[in-house]
Amino acid sequence: MFNIGLPELILIFIIALVVVGPDKLPEVAKTLGRTFAQIKGAIDEVKETIEEETRKELEKPLSNFEEDIKKEVEAFYKEANKTITTISSSEELEKKNHDQSNNG
Repeated sequence: MFNIGLPELILIFIIALVVVGPDKLPEVAKTLGRTFAQIKGAIDEVKETIEEETRKELEKPLSNFEEDIKKEVEAFYKEANKTITTISSSEELEKKNHDQSNNG
């Protein structure tokens, strides 16, 4: 995370030991660990929120597009059914007229 190598880590430990003292060093280390964990958790939560909101915003146009396609397909289906019904009716009328002219 901070690109700290072993020599830097030893130097930080020695400075902390001198400044805080050997008695309070474990307590300070625990507190720092908890603080870093809380900060990391908060950052992760913010990342998740941003990703979720971004995903929602990206899916909006897709859901609208899907609705538009469904409407277009339904309209096409209705028009096709009308056309088929009209053609069938025309064929039936033609057949009746043909039968009548042959019988008459």
